[in-house]
Amino acid sequence: MAKKPLRLESKKLKTHMNRDKLPIAWVAHANGQVLGTAALRVHDHEGREDLTPWLGGVYVGSHFRRQGIGAALCAAVEDGARSRAIHALYLFTLDKQAWFSRLGWTTLGPCVWQQRPGDIMCKPLQTT
Repeated sequence: MAKKPLRLESKKLKTHMNRDKLPIAWVAHANGQVLGTAALRVHDHEGREDLTPWLGGVYVGSHFRRQGIGAALCAAVEDGARSRAIHALYLFTLDKQAWFSRLGWTTLGPCVWQQRPGDIMCKPLQTT
């Protein structure tokens, strides 16, 4: 995926700095450094507004991968969704289907984003 300029990503992240309404971003950080992000969004795929809400913006910096940060961010978003009485989440991925499957997500079906094929996935959230 093409890397967006940092100022565009920072601007988008600022729109997610909410606590009481969607979108909401979670940021993993240590020692003043951002390690990764994930978000809970009302919609994340144009044309599929029937599916809501979405896990989106899952990103972990390349130096911090394979340390469980991405899984922890996804779990934090899931916990945030549960606390808001949300019973299922959706996501779109171009190429991380196997990784999300290991976290309990199932494929709903294929979908195209900017002429690139991927899949929409779903995860029912168990209430505790």
